[in-house]
Formats: sequence, C-alpha cells, structure tokens
Amino acid sequence: MGASVANVKIAEENRTVTINVTSDFKPRLTEQLIKKWQNILDVLADVLSVPSALIMELGKDEIKVFLASETEGNPYQTGAGEKLGLGLYCETVVGKNQTLLVENALDSPVWDHNPDIKLDMISYLGMPIYWPDHEVFGTICVLDSKARKYNDKHIKILETCRQTIQNDFENLIHNNEMKETYHFTETLFEAIPSGLIILDHEENVIEYNQSAQDIHGLNKEAVIGKNIYDIFSHNYKKICDVLVACQGNGSLKSIELDINTNEKNTKTILMNISCVKDGENRHKNTIMSFNDITYLKVLENDLKNKNQHLKDLSMKDGLTGLYNHITIHDFLDNEIKKVERQHQAQVSIGMFDIDFFKRVNDTYGHKKGDYILKELAHVILGEIRSIDIAGRYGGEEFLVIFTNTDLQQAYEVCERIRKKVETYHFEDIRITISGGVSEYKGTTIDQMIITADNNLYKAKHQGRNRIVK
Repeated sequence: MGASVANVKIAEENRTVTINVTSDFKPRLTEQLIKKWQNILDVLADVLSVPSALIMELGKDEIKVFLASETEGNPYQTGAGEKLGLGLYCETVVGKNQTLLVENALDSPVWDHNPDIKLDMISYLGMPIYWPDHEVFGTICVLDSKARKYNDKHIKILETCRQTIQNDFENLIHNNEMKETYHFTETLFEAIPSGLIILDHEENVIEYNQSAQDIHGLNKEAVIGKNIYDIFSHNYKKICDVLVACQGNGSLKSIELDINTNEKNTKTILMNISCVKDGENRHKNTIMSFNDITYLKVLENDLKNKNQHLKDLSMKDGLTGLYNHITIHDFLDNEIKKVERQHQAQVSIGMFDIDFFKRVNDTYGHKKGDYILKELAHVILGEIRSIDIAGRYGGEEFLVIFTNTDLQQAYEVCERIRKKVETYHFEDIRITISGGVSEYKGTTIDQMIITADNNLYKAKHQGRNRIVK
C-alpha cells in the first residue's frame, strides 16, 4: 500500500529515470469520470482532426492505453500495452515532465525506430498527467499517420483537456476524503459508548446513535425526525430550561434525568447539552450526550445512607437512639446562639433522672435496666414536639432542649412526662423520675445545665417523683 515507481527511458537522451507512478491507495476512478474522459478524447480527436487521441496509464512495468478515442482509423485499443524501456513517446513525456511534439518521426534519428511507427503513427503531441500529489498517472496525447505541425491553439486545447483531467483527480481525491471522513465520523459516532443525539435548529432529531438506542430503549426509526420534547416528554421543563440557557450563551450544560425505557424500567441519565452556532452566531444544532448512571446513583444513595448511619452512630446513644452527651450539648450551644441573635427567642431545658435506678439493676438485672432506659426514651419522645431535642446525658440521666419555650412552659411539659412515666407499665415494673428545669438567662451553657442539675437534685431531696424549676 506504499508508493509505486517505474523506470522510463528518455529516448532523446538515451537514459533511464525513475518516477513515482499511481500508488495503491489512490481512489478508484468512477464510471461517470471514465465516460467524461472518453467524450473529451472523442472531441479532441475531432477538433484536431487526428485518428487517435489517447489517455495512457503508467504502471510499474508497462504503459497501457487507458482510453482511446472512438475515431475511424484509430489503431490503438483500450487496454493494449507495451513494456517500459523501449523509448516510447510517452516515456519521454513523463521522464522529462514536459510536452513533447514530434512532427514527423521518420525525419528524426531519435524517433525513426519508435514502436509506434509500426502502427503508422509518425506524428505525436503529448503532455504528462499528474495526481494532486505529483504522482504520474500517465499522458494525454494525439497521434497521426501523417506529419503534423501543431500550432499554439492546438497545444492550448490539449492543455485544457489535460487540466480538466487533473482537476477531476483533485475532485476525486477530495470527494474520497470526504467520504472517508464521513465514514470515519459515522463509525466513531456509532461506536461511542455514550448516547448521542443531534438536533436541528427546530429541536428535531437528525442523528441518534446505537448507544442512545441501547440506553433509551427506542430504535432509531422511531426517533429520527421527532421533536426532542416528544421523546423526553416527562422531562419537558428541565430540557426546555437547559436548551434555552444553552442557546443563549452557548456554554455546556449538564442535567440529570429520570427516563422510562421501552422495558418499562426507570433509568437515571446524566445528559450534557451543547449548542452549535453558524457563522452569524445563530443557533444551528444541538448536541446531546448522555450516559446511564443508574448504578452510580444506587451506589451514591447507598453511600449516603451508610454515611448517614455512621453520622447517626457518632451522634446518638447506641441504646436509646437519643442524641448522646456531646451532640445534645452541641445542640444546646446552637440554640443559645440563636437566642442571642434573635433576642426575643427563648430556650429552656429539662433534666430527668430515674429514681432508685440502681435498685432496679440490682434487683432485675442490667438487661431489664436497659429495657427501661429505651422505653423511657420512647415516652419522652412521645410527649415533646418535633422541634424539641432529646438526649441521653449519661447513665440514667436525660436532657431535653425545649426551643422557643420559657421556663413555665418547659416545666409543664416535664411535669406531663413525669406523670406519664408514673403510670407507664414497664412490663412488670413501675418507676418514677425526678427532674429539674432551667431557662437561658444570658449566662453560660454550663451554668444553665448546672441550674437544671441542681433543681434535679432538689427534686430528689424533696422526695423524688417531682419536677423542680
């Protein structure tokens, strides 16, 4: 598939030169082109009044008649050939890369033994024909059985015919490159693992590759020509918003879409949308590429759940499910900061302790004690609001943050919790709780907790099963 060379003999100088001839990778000549050149030869022979007009093709070892004019008395037949090295007219033309005019070979010691004399062709006018990359295709020439003196007009006609053929070579190469580029582009378009959709300026689908069919589940015939909003009807607004933004500034936009496939499955795709504009900055095409990220979304959600679980484990008490000591302390700190910013807001806390809890553990065992702690947490959560925050402060102590609540309101809720516990059946055990309440009054978080804790111990000293504020 590389370059091809031929050795040709320049009769006038009696020497051989090597030239590059048509290589294997050149495109094939079309039937349409061959018919055109045949007409050129027939007209050329008629205009110059010669029996023979030829296009000769040079190979590695021979030169052959590629096309011959269909004129009366033409001794040359298409496909006929001669070996190189005999000093033919055409060898000199391509060897010297110039026009050759032989008015009468019989009067020239260089040409009087030329093989064409056997066919009674004694006059010759020929020019080399080149491919765009300067490889030699062959020659275009006219021959006559009588001596001829060709004038400038004749030579110009032949030159015009030659230039037409060489222009055809350029067009052939260009069209072939265009076809190869298109084939490559089409192959690449279909081979890309991402779904690709190309829209015209009215958002109608003009291209839809195999990956798009595999991901979306719609075949090409059902999509081509349809408006993109009909294809992604469930995502109309999302796509519309992105297309409008994209067409406005031409930048790449990305969106996630949930789509329904032909298999009645739901997939999540990540779609990138970019707009192509013409030379006058008008919207021309839209390119949409997308990938199935369903599995990634499953992994992402699973990771989020696991991270949330780890976060919960780090923030919550493993036994009761309430917030642990550190977390409830942080929440209280945040609530106090809110009060300090808002001035009019209030926050109060209630601290609870199970009365005689050591006796429960000693009598019924720690397993029963753990059960009571979990149930008590359940009771507390059932009596407070969703905006309130409950935590296990340590051991059998619990702390509840009452947001936007003053001391009296907090006390009333704590009293309600105490009464609920007093009548609650912890299986076969009855327990009571004591509690202390405090309200933030501009001191410190530690002082607020100490106040609630002191009130808790006052409740203990006053006989237990009571709340002190």
